[in-house]
Amino acid sequence: MPAGPQPSDGSAQRDAMDAALIRLYRATHDRRRLEKLVERFRPLVRSIALRYAQGGEPLDDVMQVALLGLVKAIERYEPRSGAGFGAFARPTIDGEVKRHLRDHAWTMKIPRSGKELWIRVRDARREHPTATDEQRGELLV
Repeated sequence: MPAGPQPSDGSAQRDAMDAALIRLYRATHDRRRLEKLVERFRPLVRSIALRYAQGGEPLDDVMQVALLGLVKAIERYEPRSGAGFGAFARPTIDGEVKRHLRDHAWTMKIPRSGKELWIRVRDARREHPTATDEQRGELLV
């Protein structure tokens, strides 16, 4: 007797359909097929985004990041792995949103001018990696 729960016929058919659609998209890289896949999995993306939008980050922003995670999952999914696409995509999307929030969300209320200054400092560091802090400060004036 096989271990673990067996997928129902409906979920097995859905997984097979998802895998076929993903294979077709990846064979052609047709933008319309990608758009159809994105629409097909939008409810999954939205359910993940809603969990993280409660922390003050606008839902639209979180949705955009989650949709990017979906596209990355579509690009990396291997149907032969045995896992259905939804099971594969969920942690990929979740991780993309968490990474975005870690790197871009502010944990405390910072005035817009402070955020803009931080972005300018970050950009100066990237553009002039060998400059001293004093030289970078002159670039910001």
